[in-house]
Amino acid sequence: MLGGLPALLELPTDRARPAVQDYAGASIEVRLTEDLTGSEEAEPPLWNDIVYDAAGGWAALLSRLSDRQEVVVGTPTANRTRVEVEG
Repeated sequence: MLGGLPALLELPTDRARPAVQDYAGASIEVRLTEDLTGSEEAEPPLWNDIVYDAAGGWAALLSRLSDRQEVVVGTPTANRTRVEVEG
């Protein structure tokens, strides 16, 4: 289904890639305030829209930085309710 995709997206960097990748990373906590969501008790579809809109923006940025028309961005999915998509 995703065959033929590039193994690596070439992006401009401020330093060379290491000879051996160590996969060390970090995380950034983001809190969406009421003025962004419209309500502290926002309905789940609104939160899903925010997540996927952000993923779309991220894909657009990656596309521009890499000079590619198509990029692949994955998003984690939880609480799947259908057995055939749990994997």
